[in-house]
Amino acid sequence: LKVVEEDDFQIEKSDAIMSILEENTATLRLATVGIGLITLLGAAIGLMNIMLVSVTERTREIGIRKAFGASSRTLTYQFITENIILALIGSVLAIILSVLVIYYINHSHLIPYSDLAVNWKVLAWAILISIVFGLLSGVYPAWRMSKMQVVEALKQ
Repeated sequence: LKVVEEDDFQIEKSDAIMSILEENTATLRLATVGIGLITLLGAAIGLMNIMLVSVTERTREIGIRKAFGASSRTLTYQFITENIILALIGSVLAIILSVLVIYYINHSHLIPYSDLAVNWKVLAWAILISIVFGLLSGVYPAWRMSKMQVVEALKQ
């Protein structure tokens, strides 16, 4: 080009493209975390409902155990432990499914040149969060069960 001619080209640095990709990735990550939290909340409510039904169905067993001297604290620990175990089973199944999907995508050439990896730190966090949500969703059913009177529980 001559000095008096107008530029008919433009220069794009990779830094600008990288910042756009980072912004999009941050937004996507935030949306994924939000969707995950909503899903966890729904799962916690479902787990709490399962345990409330379990308390209702096991009223007689609870009454018998209390009649034989089981403390409310022992029964509360039992129900919370059951809840945590249910949450852990769900998270382990989800982790197994995730690893299988990643393996399938990497080896089926479904996505060309894909090299997905399992992030074990994220999976450890998933298990920890599952334990916390299992604990939190088991507190109310366990508290409700611990407040049952022996006579009322044995009547049913």
